[in-house]
Amino acid sequence: MVADLENTGHNLRVITTKLGKPKMFDMARSTIRSITELGIALLALAVIATLLVGPANMAFLGDVVGNIMALVKSLGSAGLVGLISLGVVLWLFKK
Repeated sequence: MVADLENTGHNLRVITTKLGKPKMFDMARSTIRSITELGIALLALAVIATLLVGPANMAFLGDVVGNIMALVKSLGSAGLVGLISLGVVLWLFKK
């Protein structure tokens, strides 16, 4: 059984069991996906803000661009293991 809910113009689909209660695993997966999307959006905002005003003026965000560059550098210096781990991370984000 599938129930459609209206919430501020968005259609939310909740998969329910025969008793009408939502499945916990589906709700947890949906919540984690929403939090991950929010984190990626905030990361993109931090990168753009840092590039616009400079890392010295973004004390509350830290050096976001520098941290991303350090992560890419560490993955690059790890060789094949870094390439495989980068592929796994990208696969997880696409999923």
